[in-house]
Amino acid sequence: MALPTQAHRRKRLSSSDLAAPVRRKREDCRSECTAGSQDSCPDYAATTLSQKREKRMGKNILIVDDSSSLRQVVSLALTRAGYEVMEAGDGQDALDKLDGRKINLIISDVNMPRMDGITFVTQLKQNQRYKFTPVIMLTTEGQDAKKEQGRAAGAKAWIMKPFSPPILLDAVAKLILP
Repeated sequence: MALPTQAHRRKRLSSSDLAAPVRRKREDCRSECTAGSQDSCPDYAATTLSQKREKRMGKNILIVDDSSSLRQVVSLALTRAGYEVMEAGDGQDALDKLDGRKINLIISDVNMPRMDGITFVTQLKQNQRYKFTPVIMLTTEGQDAKKEQGRAAGAKAWIMKPFSPPILLDAVAKLILP
């Protein structure tokens, strides 16, 4: 990423820019930015970040894991990114919480008490309301046979624990339903 030029800094700190937030389209930023590139324009970057966050508002994600500390870490990453979060302690608890409201994505562990993640996904996909809801499996299981069982049940992605929140958020952004 190129550093902004001195002229760009002066433009960015002018009184008209400070008086009201400026929202620009990509074309406007390209033509007005004296740095020569919208990729290095802080105004453009701030605008696109806020627009992305606004798009995420109202998107509901269900986290299904028997570890409360893991649910807390995942929930924190998702809420900071602007998503609404629901939590369930296992597959049965998750099915009980599916009361017809819109769920845009589900993140589930595989190994849980009462009902494991693969059984949960299989039963979830039988429900017409949630048949097309994408599911990300977040688990310590890495065997190809388990991954294939997850795919057959309807999981769209498989992320291994320990995980990196940016990788999880990237997968969520790619899979989440509108």
